[in-house]
Amino acid sequence: MAPRLVLHIGSHKTGTTTIQHALAANRPLLESHGVHYSQAFGDRPHSVPIMRMFLRDPLSYRHVARQALPPLRLAAAIEADRSALRAEIEAIGDGTLVISGEDIGGLEGDDLDDLAAFCNDHFDDVKVVYVVREPEALVRSIHHQLLRSGEGRADRFRAVAITGRYARVPQRFGAAFGRDRVAVARFEDLLAPDIVRQWCRRFLDIDDARLVGDVRNEGLSSAAVWALRWWNRAVPRERPGIVAVKVARPVRGLLTRLPGRRDLSRPPIDAASAARINDAVARLAEDFGIEPYPAVKAD
Repeated sequence: MAPRLVLHIGSHKTGTTTIQHALAANRPLLESHGVHYSQAFGDRPHSVPIMRMFLRDPLSYRHVARQALPPLRLAAAIEADRSALRAEIEAIGDGTLVISGEDIGGLEGDDLDDLAAFCNDHFDDVKVVYVVREPEALVRSIHHQLLRSGEGRADRFRAVAITGRYARVPQRFGAAFGRDRVAVARFEDLLAPDIVRQWCRRFLDIDDARLVGDVRNEGLSSAAVWALRWWNRAVPRERPGIVAVKVARPVRGLLTRLPGRRDLSRPPIDAASAARINDAVARLAEDFGIEPYPAVKAD
């Protein structure tokens, strides 16, 4: 009998890193329940090996492009990952395998069809898990993350990009895997009493008080937001040279820790973007049975 797959595809800023760390730290406990958090790729996060395995053009994925592997080495690495995953699937028998990577939600078209075909060939059952978040809080959280990483402008165009993910990701995966195989949950509904325990209870059918993990509050102070905006424009992340490499990143790290009142503002959202967000949230509520979020108001 083939195993079952739980494929966690995000989204970003919904506690995915907390969940991944907790699953990795509790592998023996999970295995006592017949659940295996994939270790086919060693201790590496799952997004990169899965994305490069199923993308027809792996170099289109920024993390693969940054590795700058020669073509033959890249092909060998992909084949090694594929072989390791197949061996792991065979080894766990009829248990449940968990693969988690928020970037996996970026697959589409033939790439996504290849992933679905692989999963259908190797697993008896597949559950795709996608967690969404209140749109304005998500825009704010991603804006702060972009400021930390060195983006100089992380405003309106990012909000538009976030909009599409709300509806397109679960709908795409529903078309590829089957609508009944996609489970959508609200981030806010998983927080009490603990996001890891709630996630495991809902998607792995495990209710164990030892499975816990705190969501790290990555919000910035108003002073940090102002300082990072200024610094990122002064020293862009893309600028080559010693200053960018040796100075820019450490300074950003210091600026993120500036104390003060937490910044609750968000980048401006124009009327067209707000309408798209609200339409996407309404479609998610209708298609996947989640409670709709309050409407986003345009600035």
